[in-house]
Amino acid sequence: LHTSMDDKTSLPTDPPNATGMDAIALHIRPMTLAEIDRVHLIDPLSFSMPWPLSSYRYELTENKASILHVAEYLNENETAIIIAMIVTWFIIDEAHIATIAVHPNYRRMGIGKKLLSTALQEAIQRGAKMATLEVRQGNLAAANMYTQFGFKGQDAARAKTYLTGIPTGFRDLDQLTCGFQPSDLIIIAGRPSMGKTAFVLNIAEHV
Repeated sequence: LHTSMDDKTSLPTDPPNATGMDAIALHIRPMTLAEIDRVHLIDPLSFSMPWPLSSYRYELTENKASILHVAEYLNENETAIIIAMIVTWFIIDEAHIATIAVHPNYRRMGIGKKLLSTALQEAIQRGAKMATLEVRQGNLAAANMYTQFGFKGQDAARAKTYLTGIPTGFRDLDQLTCGFQPSDLIIIAGRPSMGKTAFVLNIAEHV
């Protein structure tokens, strides 16, 4: 899915409005290395094939194109807990939402919308003109949220991938290659700090 970033005023910024969630107690801020263990706990609760912990460490320490945010909530005991995260890759003039997830206990409160809005606003400030992302098949709740941001494209719930080889876990790549074939020699190339290692590690988690 993709959306134009030209209209900066079209990004929804509504705060969480569910019962028991105080918008004042919700804070969107940059992710730090010291908390990646807590961030990673959200991943297996949200995805069948989550990122490995090493991917977050790489994104924070080596990938200069990566922008990472967390949503932190101060609960009734005044304990700060991380309840959501987003990783955005900013390349030239395009932002790609690499991953976004909200802890199951805090979903449908507008947190994902606020987190995505923050990431896109920062991408705009850096000069992004286009934003892209992928939606997991059947994730209608996420697809509906992305529609509010103007994302358009092929409906992931209806997309079909015709695989004759090993799936990589990346839908668009699988559609182009039909999966990895026994005869393939795969070479991953790119400038330094563009996410090659994270890309390969994510494929390795799937194959």
